[in-house]
Amino acid sequence: MTTAAATVLVVDDTAAAAETASRLEDGLDSVRTVTAATIPEAMAVVETDDIECIVSGYEIPDADGHLMQGGERFLNAVRGYDDSLPFILFTEVGNDAIARKTIAEGVTDYIWHYDTGAAHQQLVDRVRTAIETRRTERRAEHLHRLNETMRLVHQGVIRSSESGAIDRAVVDRIVRHDLYRHAAVGDVDDGTFRARATATAEGVTGRCPWADLAVEGPIESVQRSPIDGHRLVLVPIVHDEVHRGVLALATARSDAFGETERAVLRDLGETVAHAYETVETRRRLEAHERELREKNDRLDRFASVLSHDLRNPLQVASGHLDLLAEDVESDRVERIEGALSRMSALIDDVLTLARGDEQGLTVETVALGDIARSAWEEIATDHSSLDVDSAVEAIEADRSQLRRLLANLFRNAIEHSPAGPEDHVAVRLDWIDDGDRRGFAIEDDGVGIPTEDREVLFELGRTTDESHTGLGLAIVTEIVDAHGWEVTATESNSGGARFEITGVESA
Repeated sequence: MTTAAATVLVVDDTAAAAETASRLEDGLDSVRTVTAATIPEAMAVVETDDIECIVSGYEIPDADGHLMQGGERFLNAVRGYDDSLPFILFTEVGNDAIARKTIAEGVTDYIWHYDTGAAHQQLVDRVRTAIETRRTERRAEHLHRLNETMRLVHQGVIRSSESGAIDRAVVDRIVRHDLYRHAAVGDVDDGTFRARATATAEGVTGRCPWADLAVEGPIESVQRSPIDGHRLVLVPIVHDEVHRGVLALATARSDAFGETERAVLRDLGETVAHAYETVETRRRLEAHERELREKNDRLDRFASVLSHDLRNPLQVASGHLDLLAEDVESDRVERIEGALSRMSALIDDVLTLARGDEQGLTVETVALGDIARSAWEEIATDHSSLDVDSAVEAIEADRSQLRRLLANLFRNAIEHSPAGPEDHVAVRLDWIDDGDRRGFAIEDDGVGIPTEDREVLFELGRTTDESHTGLGLAIVTEIVDAHGWEVTATESNSGGARFEITGVESA
């Protein structure tokens, strides 16, 4: 990267200034010298040019031509304008007292050139050091201001809740410090930059430099160009190869947009693009949440219908069936009672699915074997039996939910037993503890589950028998997930179905 030439102001009488300037340009690379003969002339240069070092004689005339302590008065004037600008006093007039005094007043260096050749070489070395130090300090200060500007922009972007607010936050905050005079966020359309939001630093006048800015090709990387006396940079706003626009910045700084600054701006462009994506993601999530709330409201209303409008008539029918059983002896009464019981269980299953985890879990230590036997009593038929593994342990679970899970698996085993009315189905509660897994299994000696159906069996409404609803195993999945367990369907040793529930914590 080419280093810009440093400008050195040499202040002395015309002949001495010309000699010193010539020596400096011969001894230093990339140095431009400007000369002045009076304090007013020199201060005009300081205030209008980007001076990086001053070399001054001691007897410098003021506006009235007075030479007395002119170098000291010029030093004080410079320090009032810029207290860090390197100022080297290079003079034939002087002594130790003057040196101590001027150093106390802020002179960077004092060279008494009693030996012209050696003094000029010493001056070249001191000017070189002064310029390097000045540039190092300015780079550090610039980096600090740049980081502070980026911090302000990041804060504004993070707090923005919509894309337009992000645009506004970026341009408004990036011109608060004096690094950039103009800022804009926009898009490139048919080779023309079209701003969505613009801002100009306080106290800056004049037309924005990109009002009619023509852009060649897409902005894929940070690009620099001079325009209307400004240095301009175009920063792509892109994240994960998705382009969101262009950030345009203009400044009058001659050292603007070096490698470090471009890297920081490139990161800023990515941060702003990511902010747009975050806003869009948040908007999609909010829309999804609204949709879920509406669905939940519909489920709540549906659950209310089930709980009241269907269960009440069912209870009336059960009451009348009890009265009918006292007057009539018929196997049809038992069949009706079974159908009503199945309807009641079906309503309970649908309510469980509709309400999900709304009721929450009350986890406690429960006797798995006892709960299994209790649930079996409600399900058992004359042609079924339950065997409980003696190794079954107490577990940590919600008592009522565990009972429902077991009842659904028992019912599933009985309902999918062989079709003959006299066929017997044997159901077993088995304990699982093979080191890596701990839990329990419900298995039967029925017809089993086809291999191709085992992965989809727990989906809502899925069943291998068209005469059933497919709600029972969906309920099992809900309860298993609520406890943080896992359920899998496999085959028992007798060729029937086996449902394994693992991840269970024993008491």
